[in-house]
Amino acid sequence: MRTYPAPVQPELPIWLTTSGSPETFRAAGRMGVGVLTHLLGQDLDELALSIAEYRRCFAEAQQGAPAGGPAASNGHVVLMLHTFVGTDRETVRETVRKPFSDYLRSSIRLFERTASDAGPEDLHPEDVEFLVQQSFNRYFETSGLFGTVEDAERVVRRLEAAGVDEVACLIDFVGDTDAVLSGLKHLDELRRRCDG
Repeated sequence: MRTYPAPVQPELPIWLTTSGSPETFRAAGRMGVGVLTHLLGQDLDELALSIAEYRRCFAEAQQGAPAGGPAASNGHVVLMLHTFVGTDRETVRETVRKPFSDYLRSSIRLFERTASDAGPEDLHPEDVEFLVQQSFNRYFETSGLFGTVEDAERVVRRLEAAGVDEVACLIDFVGDTDAVLSGLKHLDELRRRCDG
């Protein structure tokens, strides 16, 4: 029996997703699988520590593996980041402000419950807007690929230093197809700069 289309690689990669739990990073390393993560529940310093633990556990799990098998790598970490790159930082900010804020507002249930055990449904509209504004600023400044190619390249270099192997760019929050497509040329420039 054969499958069609023919596979392009002998084994399918397996990924474990995590919102930042160091134990999940360790588990992925022990299993010898990749990690898919984001910055919603962790900052870059915490991510770097978790990646170091992942690499340590991955290396321990791969000791004695057959030559040329999974031991040939030290694992693979992919970080999902919301992304929009253009020629002018402030123009990008204004282009993404409304759609990304709307996206954050619709995802408010992902925010952790407060210490008072009140859920997102218990928040006043002003509190929701405050959270959305704070989240927008955090993502735009430190937890996404926003701004110019140069801005995004600085972020990618910091991610590389933290141990991230690949960035998965989330661009689906901007509803303007023409704006998204025109931004792809800047994203491609970023890719070329960072691949070199």
